[in-house]
Amino acid sequence: MSTTNPVQVIAQHLQNRPTILDFAEELQIIADLQAVAPEQAAADWDALSAVVNRLRDSHQINGIFCLTPQNRPVFIEFAGYLKTVADIAGQDAAPLCDGFGLSAAEIDAAFAAKRERR
Repeated sequence: MSTTNPVQVIAQHLQNRPTILDFAEELQIIADLQAVAPEQAAADWDALSAVVNRLRDSHQINGIFCLTPQNRPVFIEFAGYLKTVADIAGQDAAPLCDGFGLSAAEIDAAFAAKRERR
C-alpha cells in the first residue's frame, strides 16, 4: 500500500485553485508546507517544486503587495525551510527561494535598479 506524500496533497489542492491566490491562502500553503518534515518534502522534489513555483508566481503578482514588517518573518522562515529541503534533496535552493526572502524595501530597490537600467 503506497502513501501519498503530503506535498502531493497540497499540489493536488492547488490544481483547483486560481492562479492568483488570496494572501491568506498563500500564508496557509506556506504553513502547510512547513508542517511537512524537510526529509519528506525532499523525497518528492518535483511536487515540491511545482507547489513552490505556483506559490511564487502568485506571490510575485499579488502577495508582495501585502508584505509588511509584521509578516515578513513568515517569508524569511519559509525561504530557510526551502533551503533546508533543497540541501537534503541535493538541489539548488535559489530557484525556489527567489522572491520569498526579500523585504518590501529590497523589492523596491530591485524595481528601482531595473528602472535605472532602462
